[in-house]
Amino acid sequence: MPHRGRLGVALSAPVPGRGVHQRALKARERCGGDRGCSHASRKGKSDEQDAHAIAEVVLREGERLPRCDQSDDQDAVRLLYDRRDRCVRARTEAINRLRATALRLALRNLPSDLTTGPALDRYDDALQSLSILSHTTRALVEEATDTIKDVRRLNSTIAKIGASTDPFC
Repeated sequence: MPHRGRLGVALSAPVPGRGVHQRALKARERCGGDRGCSHASRKGKSDEQDAHAIAEVVLREGERLPRCDQSDDQDAVRLLYDRRDRCVRARTEAINRLRATALRLALRNLPSDLTTGPALDRYDDALQSLSILSHTTRALVEEATDTIKDVRRLNSTIAKIGASTDPFC
């Protein structure tokens, strides 16, 4: 990481309460010391050149550089946010399936936000009021009913994950 500049100075400071230091690399260290690196001698500055120079140092002399390991709390928060993100994407997929099913079944006056319990209740009521005349309609109603259960389960999981991240915020 650059030695000078606002970003380099800020990132080279210790992380409060963690005892972790990130070290700013001077131009000679970024380019491998005396081994030479044409990137440092070029005029002008670019992020691409800096990234290339840093990658060379890490690959060539990675074992000599200080380690900056994530704490258990940081790792836990990252995992929780990743899991929540996957659940939100799965819920969005399920809601899109419900919308497609509503179009095929010609269900009208459904709420625009299908993430809430009352909206899902309204959708379920609309499904129950249909007269099932064909195998296709039966299959669509069963699919929609299962998808409503999935959305409820995902809502519950997302809420639990949100509660789990509160101590970290």
